[in-house]
Amino acid sequence: MKGETRKRIATLDNRINTTKLVKLYILHYLIYENNEEYGLEIVNYINKNFTKVSNGLVYPLLRDLEENLYLTAKWEDFDRKNKRLYKITDEGIEHYKKIKVDYFHAIEYNISIYNNVLNQIYKKQ
Repeated sequence: MKGETRKRIATLDNRINTTKLVKLYILHYLIYENNEEYGLEIVNYINKNFTKVSNGLVYPLLRDLEENLYLTAKWEDFDRKNKRLYKITDEGIEHYKKIKVDYFHAIEYNISIYNNVLNQIYKKQ
């Protein structure tokens, strides 16, 4: 590995996990698919387009994104508080752009590791 590449990889957080990718999918969906959406519809989108996720993963992420001002949320029926409508903010769009780049490098790095394992241990190309 060349010195410059090694430095770049060493400075990145190369740990990518499902939680981070689900967060990316939430923001992506609210930017490109539907500007405002209910939590359950976001869960359904992720289940259809990425991987099966539980409400117990998505709803805490939605709350975290809201607390960090990346999303706004309002109750459909304030008295009943049964459906919450989420909308991305300008800060959320900027955050998405940043993590999209960061995660890309982490994903590339992890793919190279998986390919090495496949090629060296499982003898697959």
